Amino acid sequence: MTLYLRKTTGEVHDGTKRIGHRCDRCAGTGQFVTMVLNGKPTGPGGICFRCEGKGYQTPEDEKRNEAYDELSAARACAGDLR
Repeated sequence: MTLYLRKTTGEVHDGTKRIGHRCDRCAGTGQFVTMVLNGKPTGPGGICFRCEGKGYQTPEDEKRNEAYDELSAARACAGDLR
């Protein structure tokens, strides 16, 4: 399957419908970014945990990430940092 990225909006399409949007955490590379050097994402790598290495997030990924973010915020507010 060929995927298309609409650069103006960051949306990812398969030709007929929207599948998701470019992952902001890894800048669409699919690799974990630890720093940006001269405007280019770099780092030791590893699979991006937000998009699971795809480079874009599907609605299911967004839902999972939102739940993880809410849990982390709740733990931080409760002082239960583990």
